[in-house]
Amino acid sequence: GESDDDVTEGDDRLGLGAHVYLFVDRVPRGWPPLSTRVPDPAPWPVPTRGTCDPEPTGDYAAGMAREQRVYAVTGRPDVRIHVRDLGLACCAVEFAAAIGRGLLVPAEADPGTAAVLVVSGTVTDALAPEVVAAWEALPEPKAAVSFGACSNSGGPYWDSYSVTKGVDRVIPVSTYVPGCPPRPEALVDALVSLVVPA
Repeated sequence: GESDDDVTEGDDRLGLGAHVYLFVDRVPRGWPPLSTRVPDPAPWPVPTRGTCDPEPTGDYAAGMAREQRVYAVTGRPDVRIHVRDLGLACCAVEFAAAIGRGLLVPAEADPGTAAVLVVSGTVTDALAPEVVAAWEALPEPKAAVSFGACSNSGGPYWDSYSVTKGVDRVIPVSTYVPGCPPRPEALVDALVSLVVPA
């Protein structure tokens, strides 16, 4: 049994807050004195966009415009696609894998080719205005690809209060790619289907 004299209240050596109780007869060897407190951590930085901004700032959309790339499809040198990838979650890794595996290779710009917005990942209601801003920043002609279950319908997070139940609720979608996640080859097939008649 410990006596009241053995209880040290409010000791914050471990940085766990003021509700830590230590039962000690003496301070163990090597520990700092009980009067030594861990300094409070620095406050989290306040985000400059996203959930804190009710309206899109346009900065993100402008950044997306600078990130537009032109790709040629391996095995189809006649197909050149102007792609703007809006990678919101893990499906964006599959987009990167399509490039890393050589399925899409950088190419010279081809005037007149439609710009394609690839939305890969979970769209939240707070982020939806930025998606719309990125879509509106695309020049005509343009198309949108919804890549993966989260972008298509909310995926495994569909019942969350903050998740948009499909990106087609905020922008028009030309092609849906199912999967969680879809394979890089599925992305390439979807992009080719936009420019090559079936």
